[in-house]
Amino acid sequence: MARLSRNYIVLRNSPDWLSYDHDQSRSFCARFALPENTIIDFMSIWDAAFDIDYCHFRHALKKIAFANFKEVHRSIFLENREFRAIDLRPDDLVAFVDDDDWLSPELFIRLRDVSRMTDGAKWGSIRVGPVFSQSPQTTTHGVFHARPIDRVLYTNNYAATGRALMRLGMESLFEHNHAQQQFDGGRYRPETVPEYLSGANKHPCSTMAILFLLNFEPFRADPRAEIARFAEALAQAVPQANMRWINDPIQHARGLLNAALGRPLGTAARWLNT
Repeated sequence: MARLSRNYIVLRNSPDWLSYDHDQSRSFCARFALPENTIIDFMSIWDAAFDIDYCHFRHALKKIAFANFKEVHRSIFLENREFRAIDLRPDDLVAFVDDDDWLSPELFIRLRDVSRMTDGAKWGSIRVGPVFSQSPQTTTHGVFHARPIDRVLYTNNYAATGRALMRLGMESLFEHNHAQQQFDGGRYRPETVPEYLSGANKHPCSTMAILFLLNFEPFRADPRAEIARFAEALAQAVPQANMRWINDPIQHARGLLNAALGRPLGTAARWLNT
């Protein structure tokens, strides 16, 4: 008897943050055409200013993400190497994530409600984090943005069927920029689900934030004040009723930021235990 279709959450390549070294960061920067010392330079600022160093902070965020992934109903969570060894079937559904992403527990329930899903589905992405702009007129502390549900594929707002992955090849859909190329070219045709089912966590140690903060004078002048403003902005984030699933991961992230600022650990202690 043929097995039922399965829903997979697949982690893209993710380092062991507790053993992360400078050479790894240089290789990562080279892969994305960034100056090779980008992360090293940021780490030196972060580690000098905060009570939780960069690597332990990233490790804790990864634990928050893993706990979130394991709460997604009717899903199987696999790391990249594990996923590539399985026997994928045409009607399986695969959502790719990074190690600081968040997903709605209802993700696959909502996706499986779509009556016709040949290639997969895409949905709304919530951006949690400041607006990274060099314009002094642009506020950097409005931190909750429900992105338009349009033709843009972000890091975690699309899923591919086994059928699409077998037809197009894993590397064509594994990273969101490649998936976008396939989508724009009409080769990958996901159905649109008009709900917000994932969150992109643009925390201060994310690559996008690092690129901005290294050139943002208020951060360089007083990193703690800038991150304290971000933590308070997270406290003010009020998701709409249909997005309230993201409240818990937001508050976990805020607790971690507060701990980095030397405030009582509270629930952040759960994520800092190695």
